[in-house]
Amino acid sequence: MYLIEKTFIMKFIACLKKMGVTEIPYDNTEFYSGAESMREYFQLNRDAFGRYSNELAMLFLKNPKGGAFTEFKEGIARQNGGLMSFDNPHYVCAKIKLDEQGAAYILNQSSPDIPNDQIYKFTRVFCAGAGVVCE
Repeated sequence: MYLIEKTFIMKFIACLKKMGVTEIPYDNTEFYSGAESMREYFQLNRDAFGRYSNELAMLFLKNPKGGAFTEFKEGIARQNGGLMSFDNPHYVCAKIKLDEQGAAYILNQSSPDIPNDQIYKFTRVFCAGAGVVCE
């Protein structure tokens, strides 16, 4: 996984927290609908990401052999026990453990950087596609 992908995932989770989201669906229809919405948004705005666009594209690949959005799904899963908790028996939702201070800290990190306004847009698109209410 590229550093920019890790940064994107961490900032995505921080944005969720800042937008009042406490949990998201995981590895189910809603999760993949949200990821598909993000993929569509990325494709429409790819040029805005400049030199990071190819690395970010990996998060939104729909690989038929490895499963749809494997990099994005695995990036979220890697946060289990850290920024998120998968404390249900079938891992159908991921609870955000990150507090407000932690979210602010992550969003204030600058390297490598995707503008936070872009991360917020991705987060809103995911929430709308996944049926998650956010502020």
